[in-house]
Amino acid sequence: MEINFELLEARIIQMKDELLDIINKKVNSYYQKFSIEVCQKVGIRKAKTPMSIMGHFEILRACFNLSIYYFNL
Repeated sequence: MEINFELLEARIIQMKDELLDIINKKVNSYYQKFSIEVCQKVGIRKAKTPMSIMGHFEILRACFNLSIYYFNL
């Protein structure tokens, strides 16, 4: 997967309203809920450590890969 950094700013601007709705909790977000649960479980300081972030990223990646598997059957 490649990221086209030339188009990144335009994509962020395009999604700005949706992102602000997630930040302001007007819209539910699986990833925001997951992050809040991690912070509540281990504490904010520990949740921000590189090892914790990498570990939780692996959980999200596994869930994402599993969902792709099930939807592509």
